[in-house]
Amino acid sequence: MATAARTVNPPAPLLHPFRPLFFCAASFASLGMLAWGAFLHSGWLPTATLLPVPWHAHAMLYGFAGALVGGFLLTASANWTGIATTTRRSLWALTSLWLLARVAPLSPLPFWMGALFDIGYLFGLVFLVGRVL
Repeated sequence: MATAARTVNPPAPLLHPFRPLFFCAASFASLGMLAWGAFLHSGWLPTATLLPVPWHAHAMLYGFAGALVGGFLLTASANWTGIATTTRRSLWALTSLWLLARVAPLSPLPFWMGALFDIGYLFGLVFLVGRVL
């Protein structure tokens, strides 16, 4: 009696959101230190309204910690629930919002544009995690 060989397709792997977000956090930390040194050396601040201490606090909370916490929460909630928290498109959009918020203070855009990108990233993160929980 011949048995047909069954091929079992493994389940599609969950996206690992920590990969792009942790990479962004590490890059931001490294490039941020280099940029800050260049700013101090040349005597130039990214925007006139951004003082050194508030800029550093903002960069650490929203930039570095935001990417790390976001990557952890998206990956952990997917592992806890077994439901993918992101698609490639939503992860790309969320990472793009984070990147835009980091670049906005260096551009001639008004300060509130960068704040909108930061808020958009946080709301997107809450939406993606809350959707599976």
